[in-house]
Amino acid sequence: MTKAKNETPDILYHYTSVDTLLKIIENGQAEKVCFRATNINFFNDPQEYTLAISLLKQSMIQYEKIKSIKNPKSKQANWKSISNLSNLSGTPFLLSLSLNPDNLAMWRNYGANGKGVAIGIEYDKIIKYTQAESVYNTSLVKCHYSKDIIISSLISYWESNYDEIDFTDKGKTVNFYNTNFLFDLSSLCFTIKNNEYSYEDEWRLCKNEYKAEEIKFREKNGIIVPFIEHFFEKGIIKEIVVGPCVNKDLTKKSIEFLLKKRKFQIPEDSIVLSKVQYRTF
Repeated sequence: MTKAKNETPDILYHYTSVDTLLKIIENGQAEKVCFRATNINFFNDPQEYTLAISLLKQSMIQYEKIKSIKNPKSKQANWKSISNLSNLSGTPFLLSLSLNPDNLAMWRNYGANGKGVAIGIEYDKIIKYTQAESVYNTSLVKCHYSKDIIISSLISYWESNYDEIDFTDKGKTVNFYNTNFLFDLSSLCFTIKNNEYSYEDEWRLCKNEYKAEEIKFREKNGIIVPFIEHFFEKGIIKEIVVGPCVNKDLTKKSIEFLLKKRKFQIPEDSIVLSKVQYRTF
């Protein structure tokens, strides 16, 4: 039975290449799979962080107008300083996931132009991972795309938190009484995206990494990209969707053989073929 859209999902999908699928599985740890989370500055929408701060400011101004506040904090705030707060607990790294198991735009943009796979991983096990004692500064969050809904939600946020926050800029430091604001801000900046990306139905595994030794690097299109690694129990993989532009039957057989060889407990009918009508020349 399919869950309603406002409920938590059963499975979230990570679109990637077949080569990356192999690296996820063949990572040197027999009982683990390894997913890479990318530094937020190397994502496809370079303006999403700026958008989040802009909507935070707009919502605060609207809240102050609704409440007829005479000395609005929005005018006291140094918004440039506020935008830097989300980095105080570490450098942000994100692993992108989607509700969509078989989406044409997702195949084009993230699934090796239809020649990749969508790896389905279990929602409940991601949550369990984020709650482990050995894991820190890590959360799974849902992205939001509608400006009106985001503004409305943020106004409700100010209803509960406005009085506890001091945005007075002293020197170059923003002071705030409610220390939870630091974490709320990080979550906000992770989850707000432009409406043009709404087809992604994105969820994100977010981590603020403060240990320099955990940050690694890879090359992509001539750019050196920072990333960190998340090691999950291999049972977290519940389904693999084979992209529409590969040799579907042969790729399906090769993935089945790989998983069997690595002793994954995943039924063969969980390796499924894309139904999207798409081909490249």
